[in-house]
Amino acid sequence: ITVSPSSDTSYAVTVTDTNNCTAADTFAVTVSANSQTTVDTSICQGESYMAGGQMQTTGGTYYDTLNTTNGCDSVVMTNLSIDSIPTAAASSPDTVCRDTELSFTDQSSGNPVSWYWDLGDGDTASQPNPSHVYNASGTYKPQLIVTNAAGCVDTTSLQIEVVAIPKAKFVANNVCEGDTTTLTDQSTGNITTSTWDLGNGTTDSGNVVHVQYNAAGSYPVIHSVANAAGCVDTLLKAVLVDEVPQAGFQPKNACLGESISFDAGNGGADNYYWQWGDDAEAQGQTASHTYGSSGQYEVELVAESQAGCRDSATNPVTIYAQPDVNAGTDKTIKKGETVELAATGGATYQWTPAEGLSSPRQPTTQASPDESTTYVVNTTDTNGCQDTDSVFVEVEPIDGKIAVPNAFSPNDDGLNDTFKPLAKGLKDYNLLIFNRWGEKVFASHSLANGWDGTYKGKQQTPGTYVYTIYATFEDGTSKNLSGSVTLVR
Repeated sequence: ITVSPSSDTSYAVTVTDTNNCTAADTFAVTVSANSQTTVDTSICQGESYMAGGQMQTTGGTYYDTLNTTNGCDSVVMTNLSIDSIPTAAASSPDTVCRDTELSFTDQSSGNPVSWYWDLGDGDTASQPNPSHVYNASGTYKPQLIVTNAAGCVDTTSLQIEVVAIPKAKFVANNVCEGDTTTLTDQSTGNITTSTWDLGNGTTDSGNVVHVQYNAAGSYPVIHSVANAAGCVDTLLKAVLVDEVPQAGFQPKNACLGESISFDAGNGGADNYYWQWGDDAEAQGQTASHTYGSSGQYEVELVAESQAGCRDSATNPVTIYAQPDVNAGTDKTIKKGETVELAATGGATYQWTPAEGLSSPRQPTTQASPDESTTYVVNTTDTNGCQDTDSVFVEVEPIDGKIAVPNAFSPNDDGLNDTFKPLAKGLKDYNLLIFNRWGEKVFASHSLANGWDGTYKGKQQTPGTYVYTIYATFEDGTSKNLSGSVTLVR
């Protein structure tokens, strides 16, 4: 039996077998209505969606009839719409220097609402226009993924060459003021340009630069290098310019045999070197030298600082020959005589000892020595050079002689007022006078001291008196005399 109820129905059935036995049962039939489902969905352009029994890529309404488990039909109506996708686009420099910030620019269209940057070195960003620094050189391919409000996605990628930064390096020697130093570029990294700020207000370019610093000091040299990508490195290094000491000394002249001294003064040097012009050398701020022969010499002074900076000065030095003074041959005279001394070979003269000389500052002088004497003459020529010579004057003693008068008249008339002997060559002398009673009335040891005819302040009576004379002469002889003298008034 087939039934087609329009609603839920319960059916009863009674069954009778051939024996007229019966059995009864009920059976309920549930009537389910056919269902219809509406699906509103969208896909991104280029995507597909299963509807209407196949994959759909265009928008529209699609129906699908399905059998349920109870055998009823289920109709699915799909309203499919197609969302446009954004267009991903971006820009950045094709080349960038390592450790240098670069900026990415989003140029996407289609109203993206989110951005995802895979920067190619493990870093990511979610800003539309991020900035980034690459710390290693190489080729990077950053990728941009943009998503619009519908969730549609587009992707674009870039290629960036990250170039290593060159390494600036240079060498320069410290120099002395006024000298030229060479700056040599030793930079690495495919250098294409090399420029210099020389620290003295001037600039230059090139791998090797020569510069002259005219004043001492520290000059900050800035060296900048760049490669073909425009990557730049800069190095600042001070170039020291040392002060040059000042060499100078006063020229001098000297006489042969004299030690001549020079003083370099305070020229700011640490070392001083002297070249005397005769193959001899010396060191020191002050130095002395004695030349072995007369003539003109060029003396050179080199002043050197601790840094090796040098200055030199040269002055002529004249060494005058010594005058050749001649005091003549030795002389022999008798005591009391005068002898002429004459010297030649100089401009001015000085005789010593000056005692007994008539003109000790003249080349010719008269000498009257009492004893044998060596006279030294010191002469100075027009150059101020001096020489000395000597002459020996031997004084021989006078032959010993003595004469005794036999009378005198002490009456103050200026004639024979005293009794005294006359002698030559006398060395020692002793005079004794006695009256007729043997009483000593006078004694003297000098020829200049004669007897005036008095004794103890009283005039003695005229008459005869006895004298005794003991005389020693310079010639080594001696005499003992005795006799009488008459006192007359």
